[in-house]
Amino acid sequence: MSSQEKIRILAVDDSPEVRALFELLMKDHAEFETVGTLKDTESLEDGIILFRPHVVVLDLAMPGRDSIEALTSARRQFPTLGFLVFSSVDDPQKVEAAMAAGATGYLVKEGDYDELASGLRKVANGERVQPRIGYRYGPTWVD
Repeated sequence: MSSQEKIRILAVDDSPEVRALFELLMKDHAEFETVGTLKDTESLEDGIILFRPHVVVLDLAMPGRDSIEALTSARRQFPTLGFLVFSSVDDPQKVEAAMAAGATGYLVKEGDYDELASGLRKVANGERVQPRIGYRYGPTWVD
């Protein structure tokens, strides 16, 4: 990815407020572009083909198709794509499952706006974003 190219984001979240957050993020950070939003994971692979994102931001707690299963399937089909889980789920077992399924990073929604922007940059550049859990349940998770 070139330094002048915008980071293309596909936001997958059932919350209209969270999807709107990505639109706000674009206004504050010109380096990002939300190319699409999905309210569930039913058509995740089709959305990736249609919108051609650099980073897929995925919530874990959504109705319908299981997000971990969708992540596993999408990772197999798009092995070089960045997947950033952005979820209110702060359970160490779920975090580990998401990372094992192919997430490039994991951020808990209780984090701050700058942490999200930083995580998006890192994932777009092929770097891992280590999950920081424990806002409610315990210490920071590491590899």
